Formats: sequence, structure tokens, C-alpha cells
Amino acid sequence: MVHSLLESIGRGALDTDFKSQAERSKPENRELSASESKDALDILIENALTIEEWDPSEKPALRNLIESILASEFWQRALKAERRFVEVPFSLKASGLELGRKDKLPVILTGVIDLVFRESGGWVIADYKSDEVGGPEHLQSLLDYYSPQVKLYSRFWAEITGETIKETGLFFIDLNKWIPVL
Repeated sequence: MVHSLLESIGRGALDTDFKSQAERSKPENRELSASESKDALDILIENALTIEEWDPSEKPALRNLIESILASEFWQRALKAERRFVEVPFSLKASGLELGRKDKLPVILTGVIDLVFRESGGWVIADYKSDEVGGPEHLQSLLDYYSPQVKLYSRFWAEITGETIKETGLFFIDLNKWIPVL
């Protein structure tokens, strides 16, 4: 649910700064007032709850969670970036060894990068994780588990763009925290 909402917001559902200045200057793309933006977020959440057949009573908690993510230092950093893309699908060829397997057989890996943005110095690759983190030991096990995934995302992005990857990491929704892994 959170992934879906962040994708919609990243694509401009709330008319956020994810739009370029040129796009925002068009009359049809004017920015929403604070009250219009709150109303738009409410509608977005209500629609998501309906589509996913979740209990409408989840709305306040979901709204608080989304608002905290949008206010996070990481999200604000992405807003300031030169370019941004959300939910970028990809496929790449990797060996079994690269994927942590014992064999060298090639594998076609397919996935979706949650958020990628370019700032001074290169691209930042981000993957949202909605796991319940718990304590520090569990966080470390999650980092160990997911780091190879986002490192492959970085490899893919570098191969496709021919540009520098500045940073790769995981945004843990449960902690509202960005953790670089590369």
C-alpha cells in the first residue's frame, strides 16, 4: 500500500515538486494549496484503501505514515534532485554467483527500482522496504538480505545510463530512515 501511494505521489498525484519548473508553470499544472494538497492526499489514500480492500479505519495511520515520509530528510533530498524517476522496471542478465547462488548459470533478473534520482555527483538508487525492523540485529539481517538486490539495481542503472552511481540504499518505512549500502 505504501509503495503504491509513494509511486502515485512521485508521479505527481499531489502535484508535488516532482514536476519540473516548466511543467509547474503551466496553468493546468499549478501547485495545489496546502488545503487542496491535504484533500488530495485524503482522496488518494481513500482510493488506495478501497482498491486494496483495506478497512477504511486504517486511513489516519496510513496518512500519518505517508506524511512522515514526505517530510523526511530523504524525501526532501529527492525533491531537490535534478531528475527523478519512480518505479523503473528493468531486466538484466546476472550470474548465479552474483545472486548468491553456488552455480554460475546466467539468470535474467527482473525488478522495479522504487526511486532513482540524480543530484550533484551522480545517481542515487533507492528501494523502499516495508518490513517491521524491530531491533538492531534484525535491521542488520535485513541490510544483509536486501543489499545485494540494490547493488544489482546500481549495476543495471550504471550500465544503462553510462553514468556514475553516487549512492545506493534502502529506505526503511518502519524507521522512516534512509540507509546507504553503497
